[in-house]
Amino acid sequence: MTIDKAALLESLMLGASTSPLKLFLLNQSLAHLIPFNKPHGVKILAVTEEEVLTTLPFSRRNKNHLGGLHACGMAALGEFTAGVLILRNLGFSRYRLIMSELKAEYHYQGKTAAYARAALPKEELHQRIVKFLDEGEHADYLSTTEVVDDEQRLLCTVSAQWQIKEWSKTGKAKEREEELSAAQG
Repeated sequence: MTIDKAALLESLMLGASTSPLKLFLLNQSLAHLIPFNKPHGVKILAVTEEEVLTTLPFSRRNKNHLGGLHACGMAALGEFTAGVLILRNLGFSRYRLIMSELKAEYHYQGKTAAYARAALPKEELHQRIVKFLDEGEHADYLSTTEVVDDEQRLLCTVSAQWQIKEWSKTGKAKEREEELSAAQG
């Protein structure tokens, strides 16, 4: 991700909680930057400092062979929601986020749109992520996101293990430094 794109996403993310236009532009930007999610219609409905709410529509492209929501679609929704929340708090331009493990436990067949809610209270953010980033090379963080249907029935629980690292501590550090220098120009 280029410095300019990261800065744009950070700006949209911060404004999306109060501006429907910025929320719309954030969804459009993320659909472009994460091509996998675009055909599935994954959208952010609300974003705050401590919470992100997203949706996956109940449409033909998101159904399995039994006519319910596809398991992989719900897993992707849970993973996306948690990842957006983490980067909302840490910054797209400063940190790289990689998922190292994904687990989904399914509870109920989805027959309506699905909704995922990820929460990350400030205290948890600082104790489980920021503290480790300040002390070392990276932080490992396990997120848990619940996916529900229109009637708030629990469809699945998605757990994602994340490795969070400053871009400056990755193999892409030199490229990002050159890009930043060129942008400041």
